[in-house]
Amino acid sequence: MASARLQVAHWHRHVAEKVIEPMVAMHSFEFSSVFSEETSQEQLFMPVAGQAVDGALQGRSGCIIAYGQTGSGKTYSIFGEDDDPVERGLLPRAMERLLHGCAQKAAKDGSELDGITVSFLEVYMDQVQLCGGML
Repeated sequence: MASARLQVAHWHRHVAEKVIEPMVAMHSFEFSSVFSEETSQEQLFMPVAGQAVDGALQGRSGCIIAYGQTGSGKTYSIFGEDDDPVERGLLPRAMERLLHGCAQKAAKDGSELDGITVSFLEVYMDQVQLCGGML
């Protein structure tokens, strides 16, 4: 007898779409991008966080969100590995790009940086915890 939890996933090459077909109903989910397990931290940075960081350098607010079930790799994607520069995550790369961009702007036009405000939040078990502050 077939299980009611049986699922089949179809990946459509031309569209980042995953269709999950449980035995009872069909659901379709569309994604703007899909990355494989082999995607490096460096390859992940620009499409995921580059626009937010570049916007912040132009005075706009930005947001980077990692969402998923426990053990799915959110912490690794955000922070990476401390002892391996190649494995730096989104956050260290974003801060590096942000500070480098501020230094370039100051060197170009003589401006001074008043401050950068960065907030790091974690939501776990329906509880929000503030993890960062003013640099």
